[in-house]
Amino acid sequence: MERTRRLRRVSDASNGSNNVVITPVPQALNSRAGLRPRFRYCTEINGLPDEYRCDGCVRFQNSRHSHKPRDQFTSKELQCFKAWTHKTVKKNKYVHWKRVTDFIETNLHIAAESLQEDSDDDNNDDNNNEDGDSVAAVAPTPLPNKQQINFEDNVFYVEGERFCISVPSTHKIEHRSDISRWQRGYDILMNMRAKLQQKQYMTNSIFSQTLWAIMLAATPALPLSAAQYLFPLVMLAFFKDTGLFDSNDLFDTDMKTKKFVTSFPSDWVLRQHIWRQATRDTIMLGNNLADKKTYLACDKETKKALGIS
Repeated sequence: MERTRRLRRVSDASNGSNNVVITPVPQALNSRAGLRPRFRYCTEINGLPDEYRCDGCVRFQNSRHSHKPRDQFTSKELQCFKAWTHKTVKKNKYVHWKRVTDFIETNLHIAAESLQEDSDDDNNDDNNNEDGDSVAAVAPTPLPNKQQINFEDNVFYVEGERFCISVPSTHKIEHRSDISRWQRGYDILMNMRAKLQQKQYMTNSIFSQTLWAIMLAATPALPLSAAQYLFPLVMLAFFKDTGLFDSNDLFDTDMKTKKFVTSFPSDWVLRQHIWRQATRDTIMLGNNLADKKTYLACDKETKKALGIS
């Protein structure tokens, strides 16, 4: 666009000479709609440095499809941000918007506000022309009526000083130590439910294995095949009234009956616990008898009785 520079004649009257000084008059920013260019992309702004361009224009220049017409690209990553069409931008786009608008006003002498106003009008005109019909205004969706929030006063004391805070009635202020205690109790309860929802029984505790062995040794008439069915039923009957097996909002998942049964030891696992406890008892007896005198006695006639003292 060709521009003419107006000059002003200023006579040097102080020296009494007829010398004429030519002073350039600063150009005003062009705000007339008919003289303003229409920028579609950052690359169409004459003289705009590469570092001032948006991410979409930079990706387009570096892409291997840059020979293709720009308006044929539909990828969001290659779209121009068009900072000159925005009145307000987000914080992460402010530096780019400031650089582009300052460059347009300083170097091209075009008011950025005029481009912002035209961008909204032009977009609306283009949309109307493409369809060929006027677009009916859509009434905004009415906002739902919000439920009234009731507030209650929560009074508590800290170092003998009274505090009162109004909070919604659905909330309550509690002491941090009480919340920690409730959280520990909840964690213990969830660990119990997880223990009763396993595919097979497993424990690394020597104490637990010993108790299983002692319990079965104390009831020698109880077969192991019957014990594997007895223990789940005893557990269910004992804790049923405590709510441990109930389905409510407190627990994320419901208690599965099949996993509850498989969480207890089978007859083979119980037999292993008995063998391991017998081995541990034998080793402990050997350690106690170490460095001690042992006497053996037997009947010479039958040789069936053997005594150790």
